[in-house]
This record gives sequence, structure tokens and C-alpha cells, in this order.
Amino acid sequence: MGVKQNVKRTTLTNIILTLLVLSSIVLSFSLWTTGRNIGEEETDSNQSSPSRISFRTHSFEEVFRPRLIALHGIQDEKPLSIATSYGLNDFLKETIASSQLSKIVQKESLTQEEYVEKITRGKWIEFVYPDELPFGIISSNFSELSKETTNLFFDRILFDQYDSAKVSFYHMESGSFYTAEMIEDEKTKVGSLINQEDIFYQSAEIIYLKDTIKYLPTDPVEIPYQSYIISQFPDRTYINHFFTDTSLVDRRSTNNYTRYIDLTKEVTINENNHTLTYLSQIYTVDEMDPEDRYTKSFQQINQLENWSDSLSFSSINKENNILSFRREINGVPVFSKNEYESISEIAIVEEGVTHIKLPLRFVNTPIDIKGSPKKQLSSGIEMINKLRTEMSEEDFQLIDDFSIGYSWEESNEDSQVVNFEPDWYVYYKDRWLTCSSLIDLHKETVYGF
Repeated sequence: MGVKQNVKRTTLTNIILTLLVLSSIVLSFSLWTTGRNIGEEETDSNQSSPSRISFRTHSFEEVFRPRLIALHGIQDEKPLSIATSYGLNDFLKETIASSQLSKIVQKESLTQEEYVEKITRGKWIEFVYPDELPFGIISSNFSELSKETTNLFFDRILFDQYDSAKVSFYHMESGSFYTAEMIEDEKTKVGSLINQEDIFYQSAEIIYLKDTIKYLPTDPVEIPYQSYIISQFPDRTYINHFFTDTSLVDRRSTNNYTRYIDLTKEVTINENNHTLTYLSQIYTVDEMDPEDRYTKSFQQINQLENWSDSLSFSSINKENNILSFRREINGVPVFSKNEYESISEIAIVEEGVTHIKLPLRFVNTPIDIKGSPKKQLSSGIEMINKLRTEMSEEDFQLIDDFSIGYSWEESNEDSQVVNFEPDWYVYYKDRWLTCSSLIDLHKETVYGF
């Protein structure tokens, strides 16, 4: 009897999967053809202007939201509690984005240790961002903000529950701690985060990693497995976007690479790793304000990225001013081999875009089969302690970041299906690895196996 039930379940699953794949293909074709007709607008020269490729619009609040909300000294049974900000876009828009501040009234320098001492001795609600943001992108919140200040950065915003008339900002790299005065009392709005029913807070501990501090959960975490149908647009969708006159484009193919070139631009489609790379010859001596770089980069990515789930700002490379945006599943970051399937990159100057790297494959149809399992991950503290034990102190100090994430794993049963498996990830020597991969890598280096 049990065998028959399993056979029926497998058969039903296969039927559902087949129907989802077919519906995804129809949906992708419909979106592509419709998007092209809507997006093409005629210019005065009767040439099509670049059309919007993305059928999913990501809001500014979603993409530039904090990675974590941290409560310091507020919950008696938990000196430090953390929660993800995913799903709170509307709330964040009503609180942080709408907070009315007069001006920055104080600036001081705090080391990481002094900063930790300050927040652990008080009662603070802290918003932790994945990387630094310029004050310029929240300049509309201030009645007075100097040009010099708009070009400064922060990566944490803090609300002091003992002094609700002020908001503080901290920049981890420079150690700068800024305090701004509020025009109106925001304590009630932000304070509602403490008892909001749909926010799950976990007990956490503070960990020092290289040049930053992280908050890691002390208890195991359960994350569901996910599966989606893979979609991809034809190459010509992108070529029509990047080249207003395709008659001037030279197409060159070598193995699994196809290059499209005109006098000033080049687009390369790499079928091996399913990525698009765009390069433009723009020479400029004008310095771009950080606010414009972040805002315009977001606007460009929002036209191109077809990821149907959440998307977030990930980092900025200060050497080349490339901003990275990471794909997510329900707010959980997605990681893939060499980030081919998980990161979009863009570099922009005053005169236009100079570089784009874009994953070509995307997901828009989840496979929701009843009874999908969850994976229990060890606590962050347990994992970081395991790394300390397995690695030398010198190697451990090379870890920059630590995060739960989904691994992009393509199905062995169907080439159009991708599975997402939860795991702990570490940022080590400029790349993201699972904790188990880093431990194995360390053993190979040390022991030769």
C-alpha cells in the first residue's frame, strides 16, 4: 500500500512539475512579447529607444533596506535580539524613510569597541545595512544637510529609547558616529517594532570579524527548501535594449561566446555561465556624487533585472565604484558558483553606464508541492566557533562576513528546475563559500586531502 501511495505521489509531482514548466514558458513568452510592444517608444529619428526588460519593479525601500533589525537591552530575557527586515518595506517607508530630521548636531569618533560599549549599555533599536550608504540618498529627510555631509557614509541607523528626539548614524570603517535631531517625535513609530507580531526575534551575540562586527543567532534556525522554474529571454531582447540601431552592430561568435559590437559599446553573451556583460567607452573627468551613483545604478538595474522575488543592495567596490545587487528568496540571499546566477553589477559615471554584469536566467514560477521540507541550520555562534576550531587564527582573521543563504543548485532531473538549499555562508578572500566548503578547503591546504 505504501509503495502505491509513493508511486501516486511521484506521478502527481511529475504532472504538476510538467504543468508548471509549460505555464512558465507561456508566461515568459507573453511577458517578453508584451514588454517589447509596450517598452518600445519612437524617438524623433524614428529609432526605438531602450525598452524596459524587467517585468518586476523593485522599490527603493526594498533594495536599500537594512539587513537586520537589532534590539539592544530592550527585551529583558534577551540582551541582544535580531530579526530580518524582509516584509517590512511599508513599515520602513513610514518610519525611516519618512522621519523628519532637522540637522546633524554632533559628530564623534568611536572605535568598534567603544561603539559596542555604547549600544550595550543603553536601549537601542539598530538597523544594520549590508554596506555603506551615502547620506545623500536620505537628504530629503533633513531640513538642513550640507553638501559635504551628503557625500559622507553610514551603515547603521540607531534610535535611542532613552532620547527619542534624536537619531544616530554610524559608519563602521571610519568610526564616525553622527547624531541628528528630529523635528517630531518618532519614538512611537519605531518603538512598535519591539512588539510587532509578524517579526520573529532571535537571541544573538556580538562577534568581531576582521574590520566589522556581526550579530549571530545563538539558537538553530529552520529555513525551508525552495524550488523554481528557470526562465530566460532571447538574446535579441537585450540587444534591442542596449543598441538603438541594431543595423550598425557587428555580431561575432566564438564557441559559446557571442559579442555584439558597435562604435562605442560591446555586449557579450556567455552561454557557459549564462551571463551578459556590457561595456561602454565613456571617458570622463567629472566626479559623480555618491547619491547620484547609488540612485542611478538602482534605476538601471531595475530596468534589467527580471528576478521575481526580492532584490537587495549588496556592496560597493570602492576601487572601481561598481555596485552589486543580490537576488533573494523571501529575503534570504541567494549564492551561486562565482555569483553568476546571483549578483548583478553596474558601474556608472556622469555621462552614462560603463559596465553591467547581468545573470540571464531568472525564476518566476515557484514549485509549491505540499510537504516541502525545512532544513535546520546550526546556530551562527556554533558555526563560527567551529570555524575557529578548524582554522588557524591567521586564516580565521581573513573572514569578512557571515550569512545564511540559499545555494543555487540545478536539478539533476529537470534542466528547467533550480533548487535552493539553505546553508551558512562566509565571505573569505573576496568570495562567498559555504562554511563546510571553507573547512574542506582548509583541510586540503593543511593536510593535503
